[in-house]
Amino acid sequence: METRLHGSGGRTKSLGNPGTRKASGSDSGGPGQGQGQWASLLTEEQIAAVAKEAFRNGNPLVRRRAFDRLLENLTADNAKGMLVHLKENRVGSDQWRDFHYAWGTIDGKAAVEHAAKSEDRDLSYTMAGWASTYPEAAIAHLNNLPEEDKRYSRHLQEALVGGMADSDTARATDYVLQLANEGNDRANHLFGVVTREVVGNLGIE
Repeated sequence: METRLHGSGGRTKSLGNPGTRKASGSDSGGPGQGQGQWASLLTEEQIAAVAKEAFRNGNPLVRRRAFDRLLENLTADNAKGMLVHLKENRVGSDQWRDFHYAWGTIDGKAAVEHAAKSEDRDLSYTMAGWASTYPEAAIAHLNNLPEEDKRYSRHLQEALVGGMADSDTARATDYVLQLANEGNDRANHLFGVVTREVVGNLGIE
């Protein structure tokens, strides 16, 4: 049985078997293991072989199963190595989004910091994944951004709210209510983000 999580925009993503997959060993989302109870993980050579199936096999069902297997084997230690395979194969937007969301769930701080330095479109996905799993750590990071990353604060805040709404609508709503009580002028917009995620996760068009 697979776990289907919803990222920003309400789109589903497969993150493997919920009975065996652990998001992380700490509330920061890192460094952690993607499979805390599994006896072994794929080796680098095996990852390369599975990546070839995930991105180059002609059968779409084989590609999907192989990509799910990559996410099931994603850890804080091998995330950057897997990312190389994604870039080499110029993966589609859905796989790009799902990988970074998953990375955020298991090693949020490292994933977000990597994305902030990258020219690729991955920052919102990593933050959403982090916030879906460890919202308090994600909020603390947003509140203490280094000066060079503050230009991303609004972008990150929206992703954070969307990620929280994916897994805990009440927590996301409380966060936005707090912002509203503080007079934050983006509160109404962020309420809309929560609503959009809830509607999307319910599959309502």
